[in-house]
Parts: sequence; structure tokens; C-alpha cells
Amino acid sequence: MAADECAEPDHPGAVAPPPAPPGGARLAWQCRRGMLELDLILQDFLDRHYATAGDAEQRAFESMLKYPDALLLEFIMGHMEPSDPIVARVVARLRGPC
Repeated sequence: MAADECAEPDHPGAVAPPPAPPGGARLAWQCRRGMLELDLILQDFLDRHYATAGDAEQRAFESMLKYPDALLLEFIMGHMEPSDPIVARVVARLRGPC
């Protein structure tokens, strides 16, 4: 049996996933946190907004992935506000529907 015979046929109306951002696998791994809620919020931003975010917002998001879970949660829940205005803009996008 040829390899082509095992491939699934194209399905009409199927929607292709958005292209992965550069370094997407690394960023997706960094979105994995100790809290499921943070996993979902961060991964959603990566999937839906990262590719269209400006360079400064992309860098801010990447730096936020190095923050401790507790700090990220405080920002997202609105208990604390980031002092960096670009990070604050990313947090605002994480908080609400865009």
C-alpha cells in the first residue's frame, strides 16, 4: 500500500488551523502553567492574538511567560496592575474578549 492511499481525503468546508507563530512550540510549552485557568487564558492569547500583535506586545507576552503564576493571576484578575504600559495592554487583552 502506498503512503498516498493511507492519507485522509480533503474534507470540503474544513477549516485549516491558523499558522503557528514563529517559536510557537516553545511559546505553547511556556503557556503550560501550574493552573489550568492560566493555561487556557495564555494559550488562547497565543492562538488568537499573538500573530497579529505588534512586536512590542509579542515581546511583552513572551516576558510575561517568565512571571510566576501568582503574579500572572493577580494581573489577570485585576488585583494588581502592571507598571509597564505595554504589559498592561497585553493583560487587558488577556482579561477580556477581543
